[in-house]
Formats: sequence, C-alpha cells, structure tokens
Amino acid sequence: MARKPLQNGGPVGLTGRAIGPTFIGISCATIAAIVYIATLAPDVTYTDAGELAACCVTWGVAHPTGYPLFTLLGHLWTALIPFVPPIVALNALAALWTALSTLAFFGLCWETLRYHDPPLQPRQRSIICALAALTYALARTVWEQATVIEVYSLHLLLLWLTAWAAFRARRTSSLRWLLLASYLFGLGLTNHATMTLLAPALLWFFIPLFRQRQGASPWLCLAAAILPLTLYLTLVLRSAAAPPLDWGGVARGWTQLLYHVTGKQYQVWMFTNPSLWEQNAGLFFQLVPWQLGVVGIPVVLVGMWQTWRHLRPLWGWIMLVIVVCLVYALNYDIHDIAPYFLQAYGGMLLAAAAGAAWLWTRLPRLRWFLLLMPATNLIANWNSNDRSHDRSAAAYVQLIADIAAPNAIIISAQWDFWCSAFWYKQRVEGLRPDIALVEQELVRRTWYLQQLHRWYPGLMECCIDAIQFYNRLLEPFEAGRAYDAARLQRAYENVFNTLIAAHLEDRPVYVTPDVLLREPAIGAAYQKIPEGPLIRLSQSADTLSERLGRLELSALVQSLRQYRSKLDHALWNTLVRGFTASALFARQQGQSAIARRLEEYLKQLGAPSPTSP
Repeated sequence: MARKPLQNGGPVGLTGRAIGPTFIGISCATIAAIVYIATLAPDVTYTDAGELAACCVTWGVAHPTGYPLFTLLGHLWTALIPFVPPIVALNALAALWTALSTLAFFGLCWETLRYHDPPLQPRQRSIICALAALTYALARTVWEQATVIEVYSLHLLLLWLTAWAAFRARRTSSLRWLLLASYLFGLGLTNHATMTLLAPALLWFFIPLFRQRQGASPWLCLAAAILPLTLYLTLVLRSAAAPPLDWGGVARGWTQLLYHVTGKQYQVWMFTNPSLWEQNAGLFFQLVPWQLGVVGIPVVLVGMWQTWRHLRPLWGWIMLVIVVCLVYALNYDIHDIAPYFLQAYGGMLLAAAAGAAWLWTRLPRLRWFLLLMPATNLIANWNSNDRSHDRSAAAYVQLIADIAAPNAIIISAQWDFWCSAFWYKQRVEGLRPDIALVEQELVRRTWYLQQLHRWYPGLMECCIDAIQFYNRLLEPFEAGRAYDAARLQRAYENVFNTLIAAHLEDRPVYVTPDVLLREPAIGAAYQKIPEGPLIRLSQSADTLSERLGRLELSALVQSLRQYRSKLDHALWNTLVRGFTASALFARQQGQSAIARRLEEYLKQLGAPSPTSP
C-alpha cells in the first residue's frame, strides 16, 4: 500500500489531513494524564497535603503564603464533583494541572524551535517538541507533583504558560502577548511566591520590547501583573468568616496579612547557612539524570552549546531560568527542597529541545537515541512515583486514632506524617472528633491558640491566664521586635503544662516522642507510659491500655514495604521505636499477652523482637 503524502510538512492522520502541533501537544498531555492517573495516590499523603486538602474543601486560609488561587480553584473543583471523595478529587486535580503544564511546555518548546537554523519543518518540530514534552512530563520531580495534591502542580502550569506567552510576545512584539504574559506572571504569584524567580528571564525578553515600543507598555504590564494580586484580599475575607482552617488569622490586621503573604516566618531558613548550598547542590545533581532520561544529559550540553553559538538571546533566557532558580533553591534550608528545582530542570529540558533539534537535523542516525529520553524516564521513574497503593499517612492516622482513648488530648509536632493528615481526616472526613490535637510548634503563633478555641470549645478555658500572659510575650517575637527569649520559653512551656494539669484527671493526655525530645519540660512532672507511637502521661505508675492488643497494622505495613522515601523510613523508625518501648514496658508490667502482640507488630514491620532487660 502506498504511503499517504505529507501535507504542509506535518504528520498525516488516518483521514489524510495533516496533524497539527496543537493536536500533538494535547496528545502528549493526554499521555501524561493517563500515566498520572495510573500512579495517583488514593488517599491523603505526607507533609502539607492534608492541610492543603482541608483548606481547599472548606475554603480556608492555608499556611504562608496562603495560596489564594490554589485554594479557590481546589474548592470549586471539589464542589463540582461531590460524588468523589475530596482527597481523591484533589489528587486528580494535581494530575490535571501537571498534564496541562505538559501542553504548556510543548507550546514553549514549539516557540523556542522557531529560531532554529536551519528552519525546521513543522513535522520535525512537532516530533522534537513531543519528545521534549514527554521527557518533561515523565521527569521524576515533575511527575511527583502529579500524584498528590500540592501547590507545585498549579505552579508548573502557570510557570510555563507565562514563559510561552513571553516567547510569543518576543516574537510578535505584540502588546496583547506582553499583557498576557504579565497577567499570567501575577496570577502565578497568587499561587506560589517562587514565580518571582522567573522575573529576570521575563525582563531579559521584555526590556528590548519596551525600548522598541517607546510607549506605556512597561506601566501597562506592571498593572497587568498587579491586578491578579488582588486575589490575596480573599484571604482576609475568608479569615473574617472564621473558616475551619484559618492559618495566620489574617483578618486581624494588615500587619498579620503582610506577615503571612510574604512568608516571613520562613525567611529564617533562607541564605542563613553558608554550607547548605553544597548539600542541596548534591541533591540537585543527583536528581538530574532522572529528569533528563539519563541519555538527555549530553543532549542538554549540545543545546547549551548551540544556543550560545547561534541563539544568544535564547541562551541568556535559559541560563537566567536555571541560575536564578538555583541561587535561591540551593540556599533554602528545608528538607523537601526538590520541588524548588523544578524551574531549573525545566530550563535544562528546554535546552534539551534545542539540542535535540540540532542532532535531529545534523546527525539523523541519532534520532532513535532521542526516543530514549522519555522512555528512560518512564521506566526509571515509575516505581518511585507510583503512589497508587500509598496509604502510609492515612493508615498511620488511623493507627493513632485506634490507640488513643476517648476524648484524648494529643500534643504532637509530627507535622509531616500525622498532624497535617489528621487535620484533613478530622475536619473533612469526621474521624475521631473527640480527639483534641495540639500541634506543638504552632503554639508559637498567636493565631493558632485562637483556632484551638474554635476547634475545641472549652479545651483552652483552663489556661486563659497562661495564654494571655504568653501572648503578650509572643507578639513582639512575631512582630520582629526585641523580646526576652528565656521568659518567652518559660511562658510557652507553662501553657502546655497548665493544659495538661487541668485535664489529666478527666481526659487522657498523650504526647508524641518528638515533643519530649524537643521540649523536655513539657509534661516533665508525669509518668511516661509508652503506647506504640504515643506516650501517655500519667500521675502515677500504670499499665498499658488493652487497646494496644487490638490494632490492625496490615495496611500500614504493606504501604511502608512498598514505599521507602525519607518520610517512609522516618515513620518506620517511629513505629519500631514506639512498639519496642511498649513491648519492653509490657514485659516489665507483667502484661504478657499485650507484649506478645506488640512483638507480632514488630515482626510485621520486619524489626527484631526486643529482649527484656
């Protein structure tokens, strides 16, 4: 059978019509979406996912910088599909945003390759853009954003949409595209403040255009960028409505709003550790092969070399995208730093598109080699990004709910794998409404004590005087004024100890081990009864609760066996230490049946059985 001819230089479909780049870009996004849905997490996961999901469902105010666009869109999304569990719907929304960012990245590559010399045929450009877009979609850190609800999925979409519009503005010198790029940039700032890292690259393109136009373009662009920032006012409106989640209490005043939206509390982790960049740089380069399909590394180098030689403005844009991102990310001291490398990885993949175009036209024999980029990413990154059976955080929340006695008070700082997830489970799904969770680190913020009053009426009434005294000392700390650190610390400890003393006789009080490690003065006067991952406080010697002998760990153990991230490993260690301490304590107290059951839990976890001292 004779092959169908090419029309307009593009691939030909079954109908004989040329397949346009839009169709190919949508196809890449569809492939990405299928992969993301197949690897989607079925429940709440670690770190901020629970809190962000709860904020979306209830349209609350999330942790700094508030993410007003993210929470608004998440709220609308869950309202539109009420027949799906909210956490599943929101995880799927992350998949959708990341898949759409693949389409935006395809469009960005298409604009980039317009400058290739010699000019590429539409068919060639479509194939190369598809290879780059699929490599991007299957890059490890990009893919990670598509399986659980987080702000970075929407950030990726707005980041590459803004870059695409900027390239269109550069090519056409059109005010319309300038304004669109500026507006998208401002819109991106209402989702994540790291959108500012794209500003130098945008100015690299825009300043020559402003000079050409010699008009009011800069001021119009500035207005277009500022306009969407008014969305931050919704944080004040929602806070004033006292939503279930009101981080920061920004309705209290402009000072609190500015403190929140600028992320001031996180600035102490930025550019304060001169040796940090070496550690973060090590992680960045360690992850590079899994963003570029391993074989894409030389393709990136070719792209950087060719753009330096022939397309200096494009080379400058790519370098600004990469370098500005790394200057910031390498000096930010947080454990989950990998998503902050996304802009740099995107810049490298854009260079890979330019390199692939040069290899495609100059070295045709290497075309099959380029296919290895997305294929290698798919194979190499599947296991690490397949969260389809990840129930670790949800199962751990359920485990603690099963251990805690009725009307329990739990003081904890286990934000990454318990507190955040429990917020979602309790506030949205109604799990154990009788439990009062006091997040130990958040008590250092004035807004949180007010939220505890709303969440658990009557819980804090016993320590009003202690809280008022503490707040008077805490306000100068939050405002950045001089404060007495030792006096503030004593007042902080007194709030907890007053709370414990007031309720210990009528409510069981637990702490998690991290609290005692960080703040040993909290509950120091009481006996410590190790009950799995919890420690129960008691006024006198006591035995373990019978609830410890009736726990179900199979879902949690199965999930932890399959996933071994840093947080999985930390959770496994927490469980092993907790059950080991409980088993030894049970032996000492003569609770042989519970001791044997606890040793069975350890065996399920793959940990050795403890020996009695």
